[in-house]
Amino acid sequence: MFLVELLYTDEEGAQRAITAFLLAPGKERWLCSAVRHWNLDRPDPR
Repeated sequence: MFLVELLYTDEEGAQRAITAFLLAPGKERWLCSAVRHWNLDRPDPR
């Protein structure tokens, strides 16, 4: 299993956010699930 954290922004407000994805290999496909998401530009980033 792999944990990938992706930092990105939206085009209009440039609000930064991070989403953590869990990747798990299967027999023929990979399983991907968003396990955590938080915004960096708010006072409480949870």
